[in-house]
Amino acid sequence: MTGVIIFFAFGPGCIAWFIIAEIFPLYARDTAMAIGIFINWIANWFVAFSFPILLEWTQPYTFLLFVATTGFFLFFTTKYVPETKGATIREVAKAFEHIHFPWEQRH
Repeated sequence: MTGVIIFFAFGPGCIAWFIIAEIFPLYARDTAMAIGIFINWIANWFVAFSFPILLEWTQPYTFLLFVATTGFFLFFTTKYVPETKGATIREVAKAFEHIHFPWEQRH
């Protein structure tokens, strides 16, 4: 359990905080971050309160769901989230403008 918490904290757990802070323009950042943080806390609440139910249903395999979720987020992050290290805010905004998800229609 401790390993899952540590790896989540250094992995997908903090990615949302960085992305929320970087992708929105200054005029919308405070509102967008408030909404993003609210959704993050709702997701954390859902995990905390669904865990006992999952534990009852899947006993020794409870963490496989979390492993699969983390694997999905690893794939999603490496495929769709651009590297922003050393980039200016304008460069980051431009990088996020060019992301096309498979479910989006291209014009």
